[in-house]
Amino acid sequence: MSYAIVDAKLPKDTSTIQSLFSGTFSDITSLEITLEDDATGTANFAIYENGKEVASARVTGGQSLQWSPQESSVVKYYVNYYDGDDLAEAKAIATNM
Repeated sequence: MSYAIVDAKLPKDTSTIQSLFSGTFSDITSLEITLEDDATGTANFAIYENGKEVASARVTGGQSLQWSPQESSVVKYYVNYYDGDDLAEAKAIATNM
């Protein structure tokens, strides 16, 4: 099993037009995006599989959004909203078995 971990600090930005943190993976078996436990704000997470939105959620500290894509899919994730002032960390973990 292999992992790819990508993380970023989120500035306060309540616009949903521009992504604060995004990435693309292919040939993965699962993706989890997590907002750090101590985050003071709310973030919007979205996951797309082969160009179609398959999961999205507004999350607070310690919460995550998970997805298990079909085999050979291209998976993109976006964080496009954060309303906290604390530069909270968001982390994307992709697993390939």
